[in-house]
Amino acid sequence: MNENSPSSGPTSERVIINDKVYKLKDSIEFLKFEPRNGDPPNTTAESLKIKKCEIFFSRIDHLAPTHFDEKKSRSCVCGCRGRRNFISFLNHKKLKKLAEQKPLDKKSKIIPNILTIFLLRRAEKSKWRISYLACEFKDDVVCKNWKEKLDKDLKVFNRPKNLLIFVNPFGGKGKAKLICNHFVRPLLDLANLQYKVIETRRANHARDSMLTKDYGSTVDGILAVGGDGLFSEVMNGLLIRSQKDAGKNVDNRNENFAAFEHRIAAIPAGSTNAFAYTLHGTDDPLTAMLHVLVGDKRKIDLCSIHCGEKFDRFAFTAVSFGFLGDVLKSSEKLRCLGPPRYLVAGLKTAVKHPIYTGTIEYHSPKILQPTGGTTDLVSSTLPVNICHANCEVCKLAAENSTVQITKAENFKSFNEEKSSKIATEEIQNAEISFVHVIGVVTPALCKLSPSGLSPTCHLGDGIMHLAVIKEISPFRNGIYIASIMANQNDHLTKSFVDVHQVTGFSYTPNLSESKTCEDGLGTWNVDGEILPQPENTIHFRMHKQLIPVFARGIEP
Repeated sequence: MNENSPSSGPTSERVIINDKVYKLKDSIEFLKFEPRNGDPPNTTAESLKIKKCEIFFSRIDHLAPTHFDEKKSRSCVCGCRGRRNFISFLNHKKLKKLAEQKPLDKKSKIIPNILTIFLLRRAEKSKWRISYLACEFKDDVVCKNWKEKLDKDLKVFNRPKNLLIFVNPFGGKGKAKLICNHFVRPLLDLANLQYKVIETRRANHARDSMLTKDYGSTVDGILAVGGDGLFSEVMNGLLIRSQKDAGKNVDNRNENFAAFEHRIAAIPAGSTNAFAYTLHGTDDPLTAMLHVLVGDKRKIDLCSIHCGEKFDRFAFTAVSFGFLGDVLKSSEKLRCLGPPRYLVAGLKTAVKHPIYTGTIEYHSPKILQPTGGTTDLVSSTLPVNICHANCEVCKLAAENSTVQITKAENFKSFNEEKSSKIATEEIQNAEISFVHVIGVVTPALCKLSPSGLSPTCHLGDGIMHLAVIKEISPFRNGIYIASIMANQNDHLTKSFVDVHQVTGFSYTPNLSESKTCEDGLGTWNVDGEILPQPENTIHFRMHKQLIPVFARGIEP
């Protein structure tokens, strides 16, 4: 031991982990960490004042100091196995650096009386990082007893033990495979979890695999490493298979679908990553993986889509028709441009400025319960009505079988004179001309729209926010799109936008009235995927908290 290290700590020293108090007493000889930003050297546990942390794993096999590389440990999860007596926040700045790093020698010297406790700590902008405590005990028996105690306490948490992982090797120009090899696998190996990796070889590979094979009895969690498209494949395959196993008819629009039990996760590695961003407030892959390791669980709403009387798919973020659908369709022809294709496609569509006419029928909940906002249990810095971790609105929705909504003051009906009837009528319909129709299932956040398509939409209240942007000029349409991207939170309050909280809606096109459209039927943008408008009616219906995911919700 270093002569300058503090001696056996006093009995008053303690570490609080997951609300449990652990007294260090005389068993531990020293607890020390690498000083940060002016922290004094040789800081003891008492002066460090370690507050509530979250352990996701602990182990007694710590590598010797000779295998420590401080520069690499700060940019790679493998750095968790660095020098003893060291606490650090691990950052992953560039994936390229990860690819160049060599794995640490597995035959390194083991120090049996060193217990390494791996912790999660909050970083900036909803991101999570790993830190760890390296504790040296007087002998290996005491060290082993501590590890057994910690492991026993961790067993009360519902954490995954066997995972199935789908990876799109071409996602994000190969970024998905890189993330899997340098984030997903090392973390799972670190926590001694069992897993199986399947690389997709074609479109709908993951969906077909879910439909044809029964993974429910062999895994307790499924990960999709890729973009929103891969997650959609996994989610739809799981749900369709579970409905068939439960004897449900997916083609029945009024069917009460069975919820899936196992949690799934989106490890972001695509271009948009809207789903991961919506769940965590960031598209950081390490953060998404750490939510998996600690076994977080949040049930979310989904929207079923039926073309006529035939089931098509489930949607998890948003469905849109008109301008946004046309932009997506046009961008498919410009894939060679990469991400800038959306800007080029948007400009082309704005010049054409298509106008659609059709009949929209929407279903409002029978009960309206004004609450004046939600109770924020996380932080007073979050605006009211914003969905977050420990959201009271979603908790109440899980307890109540009847969907209840709060009619926001800025929500308006298609026809203002009919607005007073909303509280008593369950079904409303109107034939209108419009530029956009947007149904927001969950807030639908992404880097281009940090506040989402509807900032007050919730993850699990069973309510969709239906926005209809009337027939407006190209200039005003540009203002609307810019307000979404500018993160101003006012795009739903504009005079030409009508918004409703609904449990479902349907759309029937009027081809004789539609104009300036290349395709008279139009195209739906469903979670970033193309769905052509059928000749008959298309139906959308919300399903409250249908599927569990590895997430908590956005934290301040």
